[in-house]
Amino acid sequence: MGIKDILQLEKPLLILLFGVLLSHLGTYLVTPMLPIILKTDAGLSIGQIGIVLASIAIAFQVGSVAGGVLADRIGRGFTIGLGALIAACGLIGFGLFTQFPLLMVTASTMGFGTGLNAPSTKAAIAAFASSENQTTAFSIRGIAANIGTGSAGLIVFFLLTGTSKMIFWIAGGIYILLALQSWIFLPKGCGDVPCEGIPKGAYKQAFQNKAFMVFSFVTIFYMGFICTAITCITT
Repeated sequence: MGIKDILQLEKPLLILLFGVLLSHLGTYLVTPMLPIILKTDAGLSIGQIGIVLASIAIAFQVGSVAGGVLADRIGRGFTIGLGALIAACGLIGFGLFTQFPLLMVTASTMGFGTGLNAPSTKAAIAAFASSENQTTAFSIRGIAANIGTGSAGLIVFFLLTGTSKMIFWIAGGIYILLALQSWIFLPKGCGDVPCEGIPKGAYKQAFQNKAFMVFSFVTIFYMGFICTAITCITT
């Protein structure tokens, strides 16, 4: 797979893949450092930090379901941009507030926004990619995600030492850029076909899927446990 293969992809796909890079860059500028910053700057206890992180994970799952409903009814591009803008508000909020209740609201806002954004992006990649390009598109998506994650670590290590609050503003700005590019460059609505809402009863099937529910709860507790463990080790 080379540059030539990437450039042969449809324009909406290139926009989506760049958005994947931006979303991972913005998220992972904050995620590894968040428990430490909440401890040192906001003075939260380990238990409070765990609750804040769990709020992100829970809100992400809620946002994922809501994102599916919105994407089916008003289009994936708008939902991706809306989620990015909401996530930006949450990220910037971490740089503004130090009170525990407000940080819980901020964490929920960030989680809900990323929840709207991520599943809608994957669905849009599958929808916009032609049958012969789907494997290539999802392979490049993985590469873009890893580039964003790795770049975030390098930026934090080399450029943001001692300026913790700056991380939130930069991450929020990245998500605002993601929102703008999604609204400007992605197809309006559901593309070439009209948006068709899925019957309300169909969404209940997600909550009846035991594997999905178990995975959701494990993800919530796993993220809270890992991030709290990082806090204990580094403080």
